[in-house]
Amino acid sequence: MVATVRSAVSPVHLLCSALLLPAGLIIAGGSLVHLCFFVLEQFNGTTVSWPAHLWPFRLVLFAAALLPMLLTGLALAQRITRDIMLLGAYWFLAVLCIILRIYVPDGVSPFLVALLPSAALLAVASTSMHKSAVKAALLLLTLVFSSQFLGAALLLEDTQGFRLLPAIWPWVSLFAVSALAFARGRALRSLAIGTVTVLIGSMTSAVALPLYSPWRPQHINIWYLEDSVADKAYLNPWTDGELPEAMLAASDFEHGQNQIPWIRSLDHLASTDSAGFSPPTLTLEADEREGDYRNVRLRIRSTRGAWQIRLYLPASLTYWEGDVAGSPIKSRRSKNATSDDPSTDFERLAFFGTQSSDVVLTLKLTTAEAFDAWLVDFSPTLPDEAMQFVRSRPKTALPVHGGDASISYTRVRI
Repeated sequence: MVATVRSAVSPVHLLCSALLLPAGLIIAGGSLVHLCFFVLEQFNGTTVSWPAHLWPFRLVLFAAALLPMLLTGLALAQRITRDIMLLGAYWFLAVLCIILRIYVPDGVSPFLVALLPSAALLAVASTSMHKSAVKAALLLLTLVFSSQFLGAALLLEDTQGFRLLPAIWPWVSLFAVSALAFARGRALRSLAIGTVTVLIGSMTSAVALPLYSPWRPQHINIWYLEDSVADKAYLNPWTDGELPEAMLAASDFEHGQNQIPWIRSLDHLASTDSAGFSPPTLTLEADEREGDYRNVRLRIRSTRGAWQIRLYLPASLTYWEGDVAGSPIKSRRSKNATSDDPSTDFERLAFFGTQSSDVVLTLKLTTAEAFDAWLVDFSPTLPDEAMQFVRSRPKTALPVHGGDASISYTRVRI
């Protein structure tokens, strides 16, 4: 506030530098980042959170987020003074801190670390007792505090990965907002051209270099699925990117021929020999009517000791509520939902730790009619029938999260 009063800046100039310029830089920087990564995804087939070679992707993100600041500096450096741009940048941060303090109180701290010392420097620099060189040094010192935004971007890239771009690039754009006041001088044009060159070169490298390596592998889980109704078995590898050539050649995959009723779509599915798993079982222990409702008690068991069982209820039920192990559960669908426009084909109930105990489930249904559902159990070990395909998975790939699984499923009537 002190620096603003001493500068005698007009409200129009302050509004432009504190609202239009920062918002424009952030929107332009974010749009360019997402456009560049969209192009990379078209060439690479996917966006990898932590690719084998980080630096090309990192340079693409930083260069794309900072380029609008350099181009804006080329266009406006002669029209808006450095002091007004700097005041506008920190007024923008001040307003942002106020909004965060109201809606996300715990999120305001990183911004205050940059805002408070920079505001003090602006106030001291605005006094007339300082020579121009001292004032310039004080103003330049504000970049030391705003540079912590770049550190936050690197930290979030390291923890969240490039698949979560909206968590990373805004911090680089916030630094660009603070640095815009200094985007001037004879070297600015060369710096802008150099940034464009870095952006193009980094995108070329991000496409040319391999995405995966043994220390940053591709995530590929292999599912062995056995259909007890049709007496068939399938292999299904799933991954975010393209399946390695060795795995594609190892089995005769069908595309667009999904045989798994409770999964909407699968990219790769191949028939294989059956391991002869015993399917999970569902026993109807009670079935009572209560007005317009139907109360059922079900006992669910994995006959092969699988660690997880899932029950897929059809969307046509529209609404239900119930109880499992003393805990109430209910449908995520609205009571007013209709079966003509279901949001999904099935609603999933997942039960864990089922290898040594049955699941007793009570349901209160809004329909008196019997219906078909799918009962599925998951085990973390694959049968011998899948081992040859597992061996085709290259050293630059490994299972992740739930990992490989053998799955047995059957249709049940409730």
